[in-house]
Amino acid sequence: MDPLAQLKDIHLPEQINQWPIAIGWWLLLLSIIAFIFFVVNKIMKKRKQVKVIKQAQARLSTEQNLSSEQIIATLKWTCMHYFTRNEVAALHSNDLLNYLSDKLEQQHKAEFITKSENALIHCYRKADSDIYAKDLQNGALFWLSHANFFNEKTAIKESGND
Repeated sequence: MDPLAQLKDIHLPEQINQWPIAIGWWLLLLSIIAFIFFVVNKIMKKRKQVKVIKQAQARLSTEQNLSSEQIIATLKWTCMHYFTRNEVAALHSNDLLNYLSDKLEQQHKAEFITKSENALIHCYRKADSDIYAKDLQNGALFWLSHANFFNEKTAIKESGND
């Protein structure tokens, strides 16, 4: 008997299928999707948070003939979006100046006070109301670009309708 006759023909094994992928690849894909979702969510929240600040800066920088009352109203409107309404609504004159300067870092306080002090103190006098409007406008733009809206001490109001 011939030993080679007992051998079977050589045949190729079955093709290895690509699916299902091993669980490790599924976990990697899931973690990548979760990371992308997390990053996009953070970016969208940050954009929503700074939207009001950018609107206020745009209003103050594009409109040239704003009165002191309009500038103060814009500052208060911005503050009410990021801080509690009770803190901001009733403030005026020196109290408003102190409140706004407290939201700045130490190195920026003096510059803001120099730019805005006269306007905030004298804005409620009829004769002096718009003499310092340009200084107040510059001070308000300075404050909007340097204020601490998002530090750990600040309670940011999250509103779902913005």
